[in-house]
Amino acid sequence: MTYTLAGNQRGIARREGGPLSVRNFPVAASQTFKAGDWVTLSSGKVAVAVAAGSNVAGGTKILGIAQADAPTTTDTLVPVILADDSTQFAVTIYHGTPASAVSAIAQLGTAYEVRNDTVGGSVVDIASTTNTKVQIMGFADEQPNSGTPTVGVQYAQAWVKVLAAQRVF
Repeated sequence: MTYTLAGNQRGIARREGGPLSVRNFPVAASQTFKAGDWVTLSSGKVAVAVAAGSNVAGGTKILGIAQADAPTTTDTLVPVILADDSTQFAVTIYHGTPASAVSAIAQLGTAYEVRNDTVGGSVVDIASTTNTKVQIMGFADEQPNSGTPTVGVQYAQAWVKVLAAQRVF
């Protein structure tokens, strides 16, 4: 497979067979999201999908992942990597019990909730399956700078795709 990679430390994405879909959107008032956070549209303006430390609510659709911190001025444009059928995002495996935040083969193809972690930005919450937003498509080849495969690894990086019914577009 050939992928195009783009992103920053908190929001990396890949797309099979072509460039990523990145669009600029005006920012909604009083936003504090960071590059790499899940974002949505609110009245046509980009807004954080969920406050830090929480999972995205059932009725909230995912626009994508912000590629810049929220500007301080309303309506300033901010780039977003759009969630679509071909785009996958690299996010950290999360669980409320840190010792259980471990990647496993059984997670492949399973849908989970997503969270805006207070430290790591966008994560996939493997303990939560009520308001699913993403499906785990694979795992990164290794943890950064370790050479360790990510299956069976705490806080591994997973490649996730936003479910079609949970996308803004």
